[in-house]
Amino acid sequence: MRYPTALMTLTLAGIATTAHAQQLSPRFIRIDTAPKTIYYDQATGEYTRADPRGAPGSGPIWLANNNAPCVSSAVILVDDPDTDGDGISQENQSPCDPSPIGPCEGGAILDWGDIAPDTVVDRIVIQISSLVPDLDSALEFESDGVPGCDLFLTISDADDGRHSPSRRCITEILVPGVPGAVPFLGQLHFAQHTIVIDLAPSQVFELGDSDGIDDAGTGRSGAAIYGEPTFADLDSDGLHDFSYAWRFDQSALAPHERGAVGIISVAPKIGSRGDLPPHPADAHGLEDATDVYAAALNCPPDTGDYIGTFYVGGFECNPENPGSFTSFSSTYLELHGPNPALICGPADIAPPFGSLDFTDVITFLGAFANELYWVNALAPPSTFSASPDFNDVVVYLTIFAAGCP
Repeated sequence: MRYPTALMTLTLAGIATTAHAQQLSPRFIRIDTAPKTIYYDQATGEYTRADPRGAPGSGPIWLANNNAPCVSSAVILVDDPDTDGDGISQENQSPCDPSPIGPCEGGAILDWGDIAPDTVVDRIVIQISSLVPDLDSALEFESDGVPGCDLFLTISDADDGRHSPSRRCITEILVPGVPGAVPFLGQLHFAQHTIVIDLAPSQVFELGDSDGIDDAGTGRSGAAIYGEPTFADLDSDGLHDFSYAWRFDQSALAPHERGAVGIISVAPKIGSRGDLPPHPADAHGLEDATDVYAAALNCPPDTGDYIGTFYVGGFECNPENPGSFTSFSSTYLELHGPNPALICGPADIAPPFGSLDFTDVITFLGAFANELYWVNALAPPSTFSASPDFNDVVVYLTIFAAGCP
């Protein structure tokens, strides 16, 4: 079981337009509950709390989801609007015009990574944090969506960040009316949401087309769009370079109906106490940097509004002093598809994945000795303790002895 997280807001407004930004002064906000999960079916346009697929139709192939390495979550704000007409952003309290990175809303941020070529994607999982008021859901205590607050996710091939000139857009995904924040006792607090997006059959896409074959079968692949394969290994690591860009559109809402909203940040798994357990689909190619654009990145991309490539101050993770946490500048994205990277149940935590062996036991014992918090997650919630204890070892060995499901 993971600790309840402290949510740290980090906004890109007000930072210098140099190759790297100076460290921001983050503001911590305590969150008492874990993110709420909601499912969006692109084919029907409906949100539900239950998985509409029932048994999963695909599995993880690329996971940038290590969102609390220091036991403190953070959100990188994409929109930080002026909600009261004073020309100052809601959260960062920075001037909206002029601003070093353009307007307080309507811009975009872009992150990138490396993935295997010819990868088909049919489900996407994202995690957002929102202060956009959801007054219609006040009696339900959790947001079921705010009409007029739309999210656009643009995914491109041949992009290794820093305003890459080789970028080739593959798809733009609209998630309309994303969940917001429900007032509690008249007060708004940031709400975290995990949104599972099931792509419509016609919207399934392929990343890193290397052979000119449309493996998605939808026309959403490199050769189908551009007439040639779009596989690109720009950093010479044997994998395909791709990017994912975020923007929100709140223009249908009145200024007082809008709110700050952004994407939860993630970090590579480097042995920090809050890291998730290892997984064969763990993301490759994450960098402590993000590209900032002053206007929307359309598909095909409009590359004329690039502001610069920034970071939040340099990743720092000191579990003994959570207040010193500085966010890693990549954002939460899970890609799922029909050819997932499989594990042999929760006890399979070390290569070779797909089977259980002594390496898994050694890895677990090392995590236990270093008090990594994911060790607690294997035990029932009723046995939760502030730090891993011997009960967690017993639980793990029991799961390991049971073998593969």
